[in-house]
Amino acid sequence: MRPTEYGRVINRNFNDESNKNNIISYKKGMQGQFLEERLINTNTQVAKIYIQGVTDDKGYANRWVPPVKLLDFTDQHGGPAAVSQTIITGIKAAGLFKILNTDNFTVQDLVDREKCTIIIPSSSKKAGVYARFHRSGSTMTHWKPNTTYGYIGFSKEFDDCFHRHAYMQALYSDLTRNSTKLASIALRILGSELEHEYFYLTEQVFVCMLQTYRASLSLSPSGNSDTLSFTFAAKYFFDISNEVFRISSWGGAISRPSFGISEGVNYSSPLLEYASVSDKTLFIRTDVEIRDGLSGRLVPMAFFRRAKQDTVPLNGNLLAFTHREIDIGNMNFRHEPWTDGMKGPVAGTPYQLIFEVRKDGTPHPQSWTRLPEVGPFKNWNQARSWAVRIEWEHPKNSGMWRFTYLQAGYASGGGLFDLADKNVPGSLKVYAKSIQFVQWLCNSQPAHTYD
Repeated sequence: MRPTEYGRVINRNFNDESNKNNIISYKKGMQGQFLEERLINTNTQVAKIYIQGVTDDKGYANRWVPPVKLLDFTDQHGGPAAVSQTIITGIKAAGLFKILNTDNFTVQDLVDREKCTIIIPSSSKKAGVYARFHRSGSTMTHWKPNTTYGYIGFSKEFDDCFHRHAYMQALYSDLTRNSTKLASIALRILGSELEHEYFYLTEQVFVCMLQTYRASLSLSPSGNSDTLSFTFAAKYFFDISNEVFRISSWGGAISRPSFGISEGVNYSSPLLEYASVSDKTLFIRTDVEIRDGLSGRLVPMAFFRRAKQDTVPLNGNLLAFTHREIDIGNMNFRHEPWTDGMKGPVAGTPYQLIFEVRKDGTPHPQSWTRLPEVGPFKNWNQARSWAVRIEWEHPKNSGMWRFTYLQAGYASGGGLFDLADKNVPGSLKVYAKSIQFVQWLCNSQPAHTYD
């Protein structure tokens, strides 16, 4: 069966008993290949899913199952009214509910009435959605000089985020470093334990309400593939918010000169980011035993092969996969351009991506983390138990397949010595990311609690 690029996840346990001689048990968390879906009546949608080891039976060709897409976020949390109430509760906690319901409020009104000013070096340990209001300096490289700007973001730690903005390489950080005035306030306070969806949804709501999209996004798309997705997403939300403003008579913010901010800064749409955070790439898992070349013992392995091959872009920079995790940062499996097709796939070369996991938790000889043998935590070796392999054909159409491993460091992600928690010796971010990633990959729960 040729795999497709579309994955599905089973969101609850259930049995398919349509064939009493071949009952299929589906378990929550199973991943499979989407084959087809249809309506069997006006209210019931069914899908055909292939899950290796579960639906291999030859009679599966005529088996249909209930919908197995992830439930809509609002349905999972009590419906739109319940989600809206959670958002409103957070806005009230920030002290801004009444002023946001006042005609012609200004940016100074928000600053005067907020209950959570975000500053450094204090640490509020609060999470939620925040606003940053700037006045640019007289000499600017990427921004208009002497102009007021507004930006919306979210963070699991307000004050830490305030600090990091000044040290990043993004264009917005250039504005931060060269502003003559900067105020940062919480728009909505959230519990850090809430699902990521709440943060993305609320950030999107405020980007639309306060109209902080960058002005260039309202222009016609230039055709540049790097910017089209951002432009079309912004236009989609422009259209929605304008219709909401029309129906509700709520006037927006930056479009009103009286608000006191001239330009928006946000370029990416939060809900577009969320769509990227929800990793949709399908990996097909195969479990085998491999004999260790040094010890001779059999090692239980799980191989996760991406169902669809990718191609190295024309600039030669390989970004095989990005795993997005809000709390500890993204993991980018990448490499600088190769010039020798014997050593790595050069520009324009199709390649395969495979994750190799030692299921017994012993160190993989090509571990992605490059951690030392001895570490401070009991599951240190588990962080060293998996590797990232890419395969490519060279020369082209020769039938000769080569492989190499990607590892943490400058060439494939950086940050080898950054700490996840500066108060915990040895808590390297690469260790924390590795543990989180292998749990995500194998759909396993952490072995610890946060009590």
